[in-house]
Amino acid sequence: TLQLAGCQPLVLSNEMITTSQEYVGCPSVAIGPNWSISNTGDVSVMAEEWVTLGSGFSIDLGGRLQIDIDD
Repeated sequence: TLQLAGCQPLVLSNEMITTSQEYVGCPSVAIGPNWSISNTGDVSVMAEEWVTLGSGFSIDLGGRLQIDIDD
């Protein structure tokens, strides 16, 4: 179980990721609206309970997304 002091729910929106990035949210991560990963982007998302992919979420061919749920 994730135990990060001060960890809060995380909302990712209105951004294009072009590099390696790591995101952590407790208990959740909401991705979107208008959030994308380019062909050079490599994203890792970790949450305690859930991750949602919302409207306008996309990954270009070659982009990478890893989602880990640690309940």
